[in-house]
Amino acid sequence: MSAVEVSEPFMNRIVTGFLSLLFLLGVPVGIRAQESPAAFVERQKTEAKEEVVRFLKSGTPRDRAWAAHLCAKFELKEFAPQLIAALNPKFGNTGWASPTPLCPDRGRTEVEENRFPEEKIQAIGNQAVLDALIRLGARPTADELRPYAKGHPNETLILLAREPVLNEAALMTFLDGDAAAFAMPVLVKSRSRMLAVKFLRESVTIRVSITAPERKNHSGMPGGVPGGVAGASISTATPCPLVNYPRIRFYKLVSPTLATLYGQKVETEEKLAWITLDFGRSYDEPWRQYQDERNVSPLPCRQLVADLMEDSGAFRDLEDFPRVVITFPWAGQKDACRRIAETCTRTRAAFLELKRKYVVKNILTQAEADAIPFKIKLEIVDARPSGSRPLPEFKCPDCPEK
Repeated sequence: MSAVEVSEPFMNRIVTGFLSLLFLLGVPVGIRAQESPAAFVERQKTEAKEEVVRFLKSGTPRDRAWAAHLCAKFELKEFAPQLIAALNPKFGNTGWASPTPLCPDRGRTEVEENRFPEEKIQAIGNQAVLDALIRLGARPTADELRPYAKGHPNETLILLAREPVLNEAALMTFLDGDAAAFAMPVLVKSRSRMLAVKFLRESVTIRVSITAPERKNHSGMPGGVPGGVAGASISTATPCPLVNYPRIRFYKLVSPTLATLYGQKVETEEKLAWITLDFGRSYDEPWRQYQDERNVSPLPCRQLVADLMEDSGAFRDLEDFPRVVITFPWAGQKDACRRIAETCTRTRAAFLELKRKYVVKNILTQAEADAIPFKIKLEIVDARPSGSRPLPEFKCPDCPEK
């Protein structure tokens, strides 16, 4: 047989296999042979739309998940309003975390729905819809997203950040939780007036930590107690995937400076960065990453204010209020009162300068700025060794306790 010759039985097997494949795909051979790639894609989208309508009518968590999956896969952006309507606010506060069945030995064995409580199944359905809304570029309103801020905070924050001006009040609610470090840059970028006022209205806390009098060791250097940090390996496990469910994805907000440590694609949008996790996989995180991501502190006040006013050089000497921390060794009541009063004076001056800048930048009117008083709360922490004589009561006239 020459290089270009093919035996008839061999050709028959190829043709038979090809026809069998078309049969399995459920498409008539004649139509498949005549269909262009563009027509094939369009037909798939049409069929997907029909399935989405059917799934949404059912309303079960599984069908909602499949509807969301198809909308994201085929980019059916026109279904975004129907997906938002399919969310179940009754279970919005329920997250996907434990207690839920975990895969044995980090396997991928699927789990039946009946092994999960009803609220978890409903939460998974909501999660699938929120994932699709993110991938479709949807922009739900703050009212539509409010029920899911507790159970699905990361997904809610990503969606809210797409309209930071309209969703300003909703974004402000994240400043009191674990996501504060991620919500803050979004508000700063949008030049949030609410954030500017928050910096001024909060009481300034001056925390004074008084240590033992300075002593020198044999080397002539100030003495001290060395400290150390213990580490550990922390593993986070996610539940097994559910039988007959599509891929369910969850979102983990990450610090941009740490994003490259995760070894997977990092997505960014509106000053937020995140990675996606699959429902049904286990992830090991080094202790440092785990700690850093959960203890991300907001930027110092002076940096936030400078960004808010789009003035990189502003407030380089601004105290990091609303919480100012000073530490000094005990050298008598007069010395301590002097140090505290000096700190209060600097902080008050920074506060007044901040109000003036807000007016200049048209963030506040003069009347609004004048109506915000300067409030100081003084906290004294006795960090001296036990058994020391109690500290006297401080009554510095320039730094009232209330």
